[in-house]
Amino acid sequence: MVKGVALTIRSNFVDPTHYAGWNGELSECEYHAEDMTDIAKFKRFEVQTLLTKTATTENGENGISKAAKKLS
Repeated sequence: MVKGVALTIRSNFVDPTHYAGWNGELSECEYHAEDMTDIAKFKRFEVQTLLTKTATTENGENGISKAAKKLS
């Protein structure tokens, strides 16, 4: 039985136009999301994970909407 719902979102890249002189590359962020996913699964949560390529605003909003419907 599902105990809760979790949505983990991490990106190893940000838009460099918002950071003068920096290329926007990050490291380790996806690993953190995977670690949090493992913890949530251990606690019997239903988990959706969005990583760099799927971590869009639209997918994040959809994930939050789906979680809210399941929890209401």
